[in-house]
Amino acid sequence: MGIFGDLRRIKQATKAHATTTSMGDRMAEMQSKMNQASQMMAASTAAAAASASPNAVSAMATVTAARQSGAMINFAPVVEVDLLVMLPSGVPVPVTIAAPVQPIQLAALQPGRQVTVSLDPAQPATTTSIDWARVA
Repeated sequence: MGIFGDLRRIKQATKAHATTTSMGDRMAEMQSKMNQASQMMAASTAAAAASASPNAVSAMATVTAARQSGAMINFAPVVEVDLLVMLPSGVPVPVTIAAPVQPIQLAALQPGRQVTVSLDPAQPATTTSIDWARVA
């Protein structure tokens, strides 16, 4: 019944949630999420460093799927993107990357869209990064 009824239901839900999960469980969950974010950040940093290597080449990739990971970095959602990268040799390689994506760039990750990527052809699975400066 109106705003006061809504506030009462919210308060009841908050109490129920607080009694069903212990502080230790919540801390463990947060630690797990922090570890996951650290791994994604390390992978993103490694990909950026590898794409700056002298072996890095540009290639075209087709987005086959994109999904949010649930993490945020600097208010940008971290998106897991499945790509089919066409190496300069003409060999298609499926690659999955996780990267923070600015909200204005999310439309570029629709399945079927073409994006330019930078990668080391010897290690495409760990060195692929989207070249946002060249995404149309």
